[in-house]
Amino acid sequence: MKKIILILFLFNILFLAGCGSDNTYTTPVQDNPIINQPENNPQEEIPEPVNLQLKEFTVEGDDLGLYPSTLTVNKGDIVKITFKVRNEKVYYGGLDFRSDVWGDTGKILPGNEKTVEFNAENSFTYTSYWPATNKLKATGTINVL
Repeated sequence: MKKIILILFLFNILFLAGCGSDNTYTTPVQDNPIINQPENNPQEEIPEPVNLQLKEFTVEGDDLGLYPSTLTVNKGDIVKITFKVRNEKVYYGGLDFRSDVWGDTGKILPGNEKTVEFNAENSFTYTSYWPATNKLKATGTINVL
């Protein structure tokens, strides 16, 4: 047992002696211009900078339609839509705007508005309903390029 401990002790001394400082200076990685240059790898594509934008719209609705009925945005844009229910040509119970993207705005009475916000990923349709009876009134489209 003493031989094993002695061998391990000597091995550690030799190992530490080999790892000792030789008093040479090495350039840190962050300051080395050769190391910090990007590799010229044709298979690796450098992504283009993303230019996300906030796109704001107002969509008015009544029992006859949505104005405008189609909106176009770029993929990745942050989209903010304010839904305004018109005072005329609309059922007194208001409208409700629904989609798979933002869900349900809930009842918006005539003359009132509500805003939804989402990230544009794919084109989709949304609908307006009479809240009390779930009667479909109009369909709008969000085109994502």
